[in-house]
Amino acid sequence: MKIRHIQIRNFRGIKELDWTITSSIVCLIGPGDSTKTTILDAIELALLPYWAASLDDCDFYDGKTDNTIEIIVTFSQYPSEFANDSKFGTYIRGWNGKDGVHDLKEKHEGDEFVISIRLTVDEMLEHKWSVFTENDLDGKNISARDRSKLQVTRLGEIVDRHLTWKRGSTLLNLAGDSKGANAVLLDASRKTQEIVNLNSVDTLKETAEKVATETAKLGVNPRDAFNISLDMQAVHLGVGAISLYEGNTPARMMGLGSRRLVALSMQLASATTGAPLLIDEIEHGLDPHHTRRLLKHFQDFNDPKDGQIFMTSHSSIGSCSSLRIPQRPPRVFRPF
Repeated sequence: MKIRHIQIRNFRGIKELDWTITSSIVCLIGPGDSTKTTILDAIELALLPYWAASLDDCDFYDGKTDNTIEIIVTFSQYPSEFANDSKFGTYIRGWNGKDGVHDLKEKHEGDEFVISIRLTVDEMLEHKWSVFTENDLDGKNISARDRSKLQVTRLGEIVDRHLTWKRGSTLLNLAGDSKGANAVLLDASRKTQEIVNLNSVDTLKETAEKVATETAKLGVNPRDAFNISLDMQAVHLGVGAISLYEGNTPARMMGLGSRRLVALSMQLASATTGAPLLIDEIEHGLDPHHTRRLLKHFQDFNDPKDGQIFMTSHSSIGSCSSLRIPQRPPRVFRPF
């Protein structure tokens, strides 16, 4: 997947952004509060794999809720099933670096086939995700299930969730299938109930006997004797109980820099299958040596089959500038 064009209207500190992207690696460089992270947030929201986003009045530009938030992300190299007419085949558009995005009736030389996803949020905080063309501005709704197939991943301040096997985590995305793990965990839950004999605890055994005595006075006659045992609902082990370990130590106990690099390595492995990767503050938690090594690794990340990397940095010296391919938003970008 390659993001080719981004439009943002009335979202947080951005009044208007209209940005054409031609590179596989994009770095946004600027001081704090220059809305670098806001752009990553906008991309993530437009491709969000959930049915709703957590937004409020403060997410509207200048707090003016009468101006609808609009985020449009146009991308190529989409999942092949999206091209079916039953999906979004009739909403495929064209794009090239010179002419931008246009409907296929205006097909230009060198066009890539692209799809545009639009997220709108109105003053009632109603969300709507749709795929559209200029010929059909109302578009067609795109479900959270379909958006999840784009597998956008984000590396920010919260790293530990990516080291755990749960919905939206990189560990789960990299594995691809949790059915086998679910079966093992269900079996483990059942065996735990069998092994743990709480009736061997005198206090609990006596409590069960008291319950039987008191309920008998009210005419309750259970088919079997009361006893104390583990509740299967309470001890059920879901895939969220699975975490990455370093030997006998959870990977979440590693240092911040190491955790970010472990999570990033998994995300890069996912990105080579076409998933876009969003990295907030590339140098956060890393010493200069590891930062340089990471950026050197990125320089080889330009094969057409690879995904796309968006990152932010506070420094134009020794960080993203060493890639020699930084891209900054154009002049219509108006932060506070």
